[in-house]
Amino acid sequence: MRKLLSFSLLIAGLISCNTNNSLKEKELELKERELNLREKELAQKEAAEKTTKEQPKKSRKLRYLYFANGGLVGYFDDGTVAGCPRCDLLEANVENLYSEKPYSTYKIENGALVIKGRDPEYPVGNPTIADGWAMIDYKWQLKVPK
Repeated sequence: MRKLLSFSLLIAGLISCNTNNSLKEKELELKERELNLREKELAQKEAAEKTTKEQPKKSRKLRYLYFANGGLVGYFDDGTVAGCPRCDLLEANVENLYSEKPYSTYKIENGALVIKGRDPEYPVGNPTIADGWAMIDYKWQLKVPK
């Protein structure tokens, strides 16, 4: 009887070890799959963010650009206005205007840019060094530093 009991315990122990190894292998396999899924999700999210950042650039064009020591104001061809407070007139800052959320809209009346709730702006050439219109109706008035 003792031999039978010892033999039974030995068999049960071997089966248990095999089962534990099998469970550990399955657990590792599941963790690897989960990691792969997370990597794919992260890659998709990064691709979506990149596409989102590029879309505004393709969907609208800068039509007027005003600069001053208070920042940049861009008027786009879709009638939106976006700004970059305390930004200098640099190429990178102008590019960033495309990704800024518009804060208002404008329309053109009698040669003036009319923004909701503000006085009309009259874009004129020959900007000073401190401030002025860098772009008027898609035409650059000066070269933007890089």
